[in-house]
Amino acid sequence: MGRIWSYVWRIAVALLALWLVGLKAAQQVKWIGPDPWLEFVLVVGAGVLVFADNIHAVVQLYKRPGEEKRRRKIEKTLLACVRALGENSVALDTFSLGASVYVYRRRGWFSSNRPMKRIRRYRLTEYPQESIISWSDSKGVVGKAARSGLPQHADWTKVSPRWNTTETSAVEAYNHLSQDDRWGFTFDEFRQVASKYVEALAVPILNQNGGKVLGVLSIDVPFQGGGQEYSCSLDSDAAKRIATVCAMGLREVIDGG
Repeated sequence: MGRIWSYVWRIAVALLALWLVGLKAAQQVKWIGPDPWLEFVLVVGAGVLVFADNIHAVVQLYKRPGEEKRRRKIEKTLLACVRALGENSVALDTFSLGASVYVYRRRGWFSSNRPMKRIRRYRLTEYPQESIISWSDSKGVVGKAARSGLPQHADWTKVSPRWNTTETSAVEAYNHLSQDDRWGFTFDEFRQVASKYVEALAVPILNQNGGKVLGVLSIDVPFQGGGQEYSCSLDSDAAKRIATVCAMGLREVIDGG
């Protein structure tokens, strides 16, 4: 049960209790006559909801140690990944690199695109903040890696500086991009990504047999500003090899989680 459903659950219990109190009060002042069946339904309904909520709380308490252990394993793997990439290239700063893990959500009823969610984001600094994007396997290097089952690289070293200047430059930059170079993003989504990052590498996390994509490991290099020149550092065999090894390290955590 997600946080929103937990709130809905508790509101439903409160409404049932309020309804029951209102019913009893109305009966006391003779506005309505006694209705044992309605009272029975309200009391039982509220009791069932309270019982279910308590059971859910017990289950979450039982699962918490395992989820915390899983979270620590993912973070250790992501830390090892950004450190290895930083040590492999003098052009990459370990403190600026970011790493994220995405997994599939359930497929929507009326969409061929499979929704994805980010279950962990790790970087040694909090800059930049994460993008507000509804991820799916049709968007970005993450989506393309998920669909193809192969590593994918995005190069924004030339367009990112333009996205950090004026609105006109950003619109012109987007309009001049091909559909492939837009990576399935709308203008607003692309602006969030291209204004923050100069390149990204995504590697699929495959199951033991390599026949199923469990998730995606994504590495990004942020735009720093200051008029500096950028060149791709993640589009190399060494970087892909490091990211692939880290993705293999995440396989057991995700497949078992």
